[in-house]
Amino acid sequence: MLNGTEASAIETMEMIKAWRELAVRWELTWHERVALLPCGGEDTFSPPQDTERRMRILIEVGYRLRFEDDATLCEWLRTPTEMWNWHSPLEVMSASLPDLRRFRAFVELGLGA
Repeated sequence: MLNGTEASAIETMEMIKAWRELAVRWELTWHERVALLPCGGEDTFSPPQDTERRMRILIEVGYRLRFEDDATLCEWLRTPTEMWNWHSPLEVMSASLPDLRRFRAFVELGLGA
């Protein structure tokens, strides 16, 4: 049986794995990854609290975005739109944590794709 610390470490490793899979699916460049996770620490077993929060929200967003293929998704992520004051979804998600949360709420309503 796992103790609380071990269970937490396993859960964090699973979250980091999901983040890495998302970064591959979204074809994120190094600069985009830095913009999305400005506090860094994505490659550690104990990322900073802000990084962990952002990873979790981004993973939730990634699960909800439905596109016919990854190429269309990647194009959409980088296309500025009037809805976001001519910023791309990646730029919006790279802004403040409240902006990222608003974007997640937008996607949860089914308006992201």
